Amino acid sequence: MRTYLHFLLLGIILLSLPVSSVCAKKPEGQTASEKKSGRSESGGGRGGKGGGGPLPAEYREAIHFLAENHEKIAREFKLTDDGYVATTTSADPEVAKILQKHVGQLEKRMKEVGMVRRWDPAFVEFAKHYGEMEHRLEKIDGGVRATVKGKTPAAIKAAQLHGKVVSGFVKHGEVEVQKAHEVDGNSAGRTAKEGE
Repeated sequence: MRTYLHFLLLGIILLSLPVSSVCAKKPEGQTASEKKSGRSESGGGRGGKGGGGPLPAEYREAIHFLAENHEKIAREFKLTDDGYVATTTSADPEVAKILQKHVGQLEKRMKEVGMVRRWDPAFVEFAKHYGEMEHRLEKIDGGVRATVKGKTPAAIKAAQLHGKVVSGFVKHGEVEVQKAHEVDGNSAGRTAKEGE
């Protein structure tokens, strides 16, 4: 169960902050990208257990590293009737190690705070229905495998959208990380499904 949750949360953390603010300590107030987008990572949350503030530096460093190395990451993603199954791996041992570590960080974040990417409607919806999902995360050679099953129609929809958005991140890296994803699957004129 722990391994599965790690994988699921990997996608959440990877998409949790604008990459431009990942490595440097966040200055007082909003960053330039937050001002431009109208979003802030330090404000209150709208789902799960609430706000929780900015991600720890170690989490942001993993996000930045994975975004920079997204082309070294492979993801097999399949929708199921009640959610999705995804296998995310890398042949690069360093990338695989950070991928597995990152999933653990996300699992911890969801358990403790209940929210990541509070500025992204798809992740707000995911957090809202997180408790209505069964998450099975497994560490595998080179990465992680996630099986996510929703227990309600709304949870199924939120889980499937989450899987699509994470697949888009793996395909597009930082470009996709910078986008907000609507609950209907749209992202800046491109659907999350196209990001698979």
